[in-house]
Amino acid sequence: MDAALYRIVDEPRPAALSRLAVNPLWPFFACMFAGPWLGWSWFAFNGFAFGDERRWRVLAWAFGGAALTVVVHYLCLRLGVERELSRRTLRYFMLLPVLVRMTMSYVLFVEQQRGFELYRYFGGAVKPGWMVVMAGFWLAPRLVEALPTHSLLTFLSPLFQ
Repeated sequence: MDAALYRIVDEPRPAALSRLAVNPLWPFFACMFAGPWLGWSWFAFNGFAFGDERRWRVLAWAFGGAALTVVVHYLCLRLGVERELSRRTLRYFMLLPVLVRMTMSYVLFVEQQRGFELYRYFGGAVKPGWMVVMAGFWLAPRLVEALPTHSLLTFLSPLFQ
């Protein structure tokens, strides 16, 4: 009777979407090849799909990473305009948003890997994600072109690169 009440704290609680769960490596590849717009949202979706105990933390990292990327991108552009930096120097400053994006992507990958391994250990089904990565790779440049150049949406462009 007591054995039936025992529950492992870290054991994932798969949701109805668990049939769509993928290895966290695929959202990480999506971050590299398509951009954080796809990768980070996929990390968040994946955490909810396989019932990760850290799913809210992953969601917070994704939103925080998006906000931090946009802020760093804006500050680099602002610094370039105010200090009248040369194009060459500004290109080096514009590596900072790339650093933030890649760091956040890696943090999300590490944050989700442990829960995914537990999910797979308990018999969870895993789908391949290469088709989504390829579709995102094809779609990302078209989304950047579609963003209006005169609005606030241009500050979201680092999330599509």
